[in-house]
Amino acid sequence: MATERFLKLSQDKKDRILQAARHEFARVPFEDASINQIIKEAGISRGSFYTYFEDKLDLLHYVFRDEGMRNEQYFRELLLRKQGNYWEALHEWVYSIEKLIDQGSIQEDINIIMQSGMMQRILAFTESGKMDHAECMKNEWFRRQIDPTCFRHSDRPGQFAVIIRLGNAIAMMTVMALVAHAPEEHARVLRNFETELAILREGADPHFRVGEAPIGDVSAGA
Repeated sequence: MATERFLKLSQDKKDRILQAARHEFARVPFEDASINQIIKEAGISRGSFYTYFEDKLDLLHYVFRDEGMRNEQYFRELLLRKQGNYWEALHEWVYSIEKLIDQGSIQEDINIIMQSGMMQRILAFTESGKMDHAECMKNEWFRRQIDPTCFRHSDRPGQFAVIIRLGNAIAMMTVMALVAHAPEEHARVLRNFETELAILREGADPHFRVGEAPIGDVSAGA
């Protein structure tokens, strides 16, 4: 991961290096990504690069870590906006991303995922049951903010953690499917998401029954 020297750089310089990396990782497959191109755009020397990162794979991991931190912050904001309702926050998170994909607002992010081969790794990791929405739900902050009335057994930490992990995995798999499919297929992907989330909620949410109307308007967006 990034060295202490990189972390101590000014935010402007860190942003410049990460933006250069994002441009390059989105432009070509990871194997063809050029450190020379990255340092040229970032305005740093090759020697400096290697005091910040071990290699370009190390840099790629940091790019995804940075994206994950921003994503976690957005989910925190959603959870607060939804007054702790985990299901509503997760639902809006997925539909917000679908809207951004449809608008082309995160095309660079999508290109990085596709060019780096990270999509296959994320899918494998998610299907293994280890993906935990950037592990953020292990954070005590989330446990305090989630409304316990959303769950039948919020007083059972083991069951609570498993339900959150499954919900996060459903959401992540949906996002990956949205990225992988053409826009005309998105409605079908979102219907599958609604079905899967409803089935999970039937066993977890004491106030919900399968067959109820979706949590939010499909066209609502962020």
